[in-house]
Amino acid sequence: MTDDKCHDRGPTPSPQNARFLDLEPSQMLKGEADHAARRAFRSLLEEAAKERLRERWGERIDGLARLAVDQYLSELDSSLGVEAILERQARATQTHASELADLFRAGVQRESK
Repeated sequence: MTDDKCHDRGPTPSPQNARFLDLEPSQMLKGEADHAARRAFRSLLEEAAKERLRERWGERIDGLARLAVDQYLSELDSSLGVEAILERQARATQTHASELADLFRAGVQRESK
């Protein structure tokens, strides 16, 4: 029995029927390692830059952050106050509309008696 006649075992492995294999896993792994190295390097640069900024402008950065946060919170407090006023007004309008509907319902009921 020759190899050509043994069809029940499937085709003989060859580069043509091995397309599903990653024939260069070392290249794929090297690419991943390169990508990870670039990300790590960028992260280290950012850490070093933050450290240097704190050394040179630490107090000014803190002061700027305080001013920005205080202004943001002041605007947020104002917005929340306006929202509360609008909600109260909406409830009052709804109450007035309900009272008006009750008034006319009561008038219709009296007239129908």
